[in-house]
Amino acid sequence: MAKILTFTLLLTSSLVGQQQEGVWCAIMRDDGLLVPLAYFNGSGWTRQELPRFNTPIAMEKNWFFWPVAGSSRMIQIGTPVLIERFAQEPGVAYVTDYCAQTTITNIFPYPKAGVALQGKASYQRMIPADTTQQQTEQLLSTLVQAFRDRETLAFADTHFTTRFFGMPPSTQRRQKAILEIQKLYRSENSSDDKNIYYFELTRLYPYDNCFSVSMFSGWASGSPKQLTYFQEELSLGDCDGKGLGSTLEPFGLLTVQGNKYFVVDIAPYEGEWATILEWQDNQLIDILPAQ
Repeated sequence: MAKILTFTLLLTSSLVGQQQEGVWCAIMRDDGLLVPLAYFNGSGWTRQELPRFNTPIAMEKNWFFWPVAGSSRMIQIGTPVLIERFAQEPGVAYVTDYCAQTTITNIFPYPKAGVALQGKASYQRMIPADTTQQQTEQLLSTLVQAFRDRETLAFADTHFTTRFFGMPPSTQRRQKAILEIQKLYRSENSSDDKNIYYFELTRLYPYDNCFSVSMFSGWASGSPKQLTYFQEELSLGDCDGKGLGSTLEPFGLLTVQGNKYFVVDIAPYEGEWATILEWQDNQLIDILPAQ
């Protein structure tokens, strides 16, 4: 069970620090605890730090909550608690009036309910793509072809493949590889030619007593037939996932003062943390790197 301790909190009815340009971003867990992630002070983001005990924290009571699915709505925070926040990192959370879906456990990554915000900002959710739609079928066709092209280049480097494959797989073996769609998200309210996508595709190769895995993951924008990749990675791993790139849960696109940010939860082979990625000039920058 996660350790929970209460400490002093100052609830205010105004924006944090009386700064109207300020924006709070928090993660809502499935157990109804709100975990503040970071604060935008008008010029940049600061990760929420663990305060000293008995130190009042100025925090507005009302938050706007965007669930992973369902209608957005207002929620209120209450008693503060100390928890194991991300990957057993101590952190502050707040009890809310959100109807909890699960109880507190020490599993990681912990199930998330969505994102909560305070301040002047716009937010667009990333939602699972409907694989039954024709446009999604075209999108998958485009991604699979890109996956194969990246594999061809990677397998030409024997040093890259030897660790997990022994030798680069033959053409026949590649044809028998099992393709799986691990994750496929799209922006909720974009037009067909301006969608944003996040994807994780894997191909499984029988090897010894398990599978070696090739994973193609990243971000892209555009139409299903013509994508611009602004971050992508091809990684190789064993059947336990060791060696593969980090898996990621994209919550949504946050716009503050004209700047665009993705709120995400990252789960590498070991560990977990939530962060904010700035999207600028077709590049993603983690502005809250893990400590």
